[in-house]
Amino acid sequence: MIEYFELGKLYDFYKELLTDRQREALDLYYNDDLTMIEIAEELGISKQAVSTNIKNGVSNLEKFEENLKLARNFYIIESAKDKLENLYNNSVKKKDLPTDVEEEIFAILSMLDEI
Repeated sequence: MIEYFELGKLYDFYKELLTDRQREALDLYYNDDLTMIEIAEELGISKQAVSTNIKNGVSNLEKFEENLKLARNFYIIESAKDKLENLYNNSVKKKDLPTDVEEEIFAILSMLDEI
C-alpha cells in the first residue's frame, strides 16, 4: 500500500483516468476526510461499494504510475531544475560563468519550464 502523501501526488496526476465513482470516493475519503458510511450516504451507494471503489481506485493509481511513471519523472525533472537554478544563481552572483554557458543554462531552464 502506498503512503498517504504519495497517494495524493498520484491522485493529482491520474485522477482523470479513474472512473467517476473511484474519483468521487477517493476525493471524499482522502481530501474531505469522510468515513465510508458518510461517503455511502453522499453517493447513494453501499458501504461495500465505497470500499471497493477506494480499493480499486488506489490500485489503479499504482498501476498508472508503474506503467507511465509521470509523477516520478515530474519530480525528477523538478529536482534537476531546482539544482540547475541554484547553480545558475550562485554562479551568476559570483560571475563564475562565461556568457555562453550562462545563456545555455538559461535556455535549458526555459525548456524545463515548458514541460
